[in-house]
Amino acid sequence: MATKLYQLFCDICNWKKITDGHDVENLQKYETSPIPTTIPKLEDNKIIPGKSQKQHKKFKCPQCGRLVISKIIEDTQSKLDEQMEAEARMKHRLEEEIKIKEDIKKRNKLSIREIPRRE
Repeated sequence: MATKLYQLFCDICNWKKITDGHDVENLQKYETSPIPTTIPKLEDNKIIPGKSQKQHKKFKCPQCGRLVISKIIEDTQSKLDEQMEAEARMKHRLEEEIKIKEDIKKRNKLSIREIPRRE
């Protein structure tokens, strides 16, 4: 499986960095809190905390100091390869089904005496 790649891009000064996440120690990271998606509930006098969703990691641009958000770079080639393999499997499966149906039709046309016996 290929490693995930992330793009850091600053809209203000056009600074760009593509990384796998291991070489961002020299960048200043902004700490962000998770975004609440549901509210806390009260059941049997106990508070059940709501669910939350993590935000993307955010960094400070080394050139202009503005906020830079990381975005995942999708591997489109592997998706295309998987799609082509799935289509090839489906085509092969349909060909095998057609072949089996033709064999069944041929056997039904033969009389019982003409069917070769396996020994």
